[in-house]
Amino acid sequence: MGFESSDAFEKEAKLSLSEWHESDYSDPRDKRGEQKAEEFNIDVDEFKIYRDLLIEQNEEYRNNREAANEVALTNLRMKKGVKELREEWEEYGDILSDTSASEEEKAEAEAALRDSLNDILNLKDN
Repeated sequence: MGFESSDAFEKEAKLSLSEWHESDYSDPRDKRGEQKAEEFNIDVDEFKIYRDLLIEQNEEYRNNREAANEVALTNLRMKKGVKELREEWEEYGDILSDTSASEEEKAEAEAALRDSLNDILNLKDN
């Protein structure tokens, strides 16, 4: 790749850089975070937006994408767990306090509560 002059080289370099966009670069750490989001049933687009916002607004995360992925994943898991718990609390409470509920119903309610609490407290990895 020969250039007739340094001006030609500079022009070509500027053109190449202007055509580059950050989204063209795929960081494997980001892919792992997106896969984990999928495993925890978190909307991947919401995860990416949240992670990118963290990176954009905090210099520490710009220098540590792995941490940005983990913080985004942890916070979105907590949000998901709180939402599930809030939406199902009455139903699960009714099942668990109902003496006529079957053991299977109680076990399902306990498992759902445990899953929500695990998300809130970031206790379980898929």
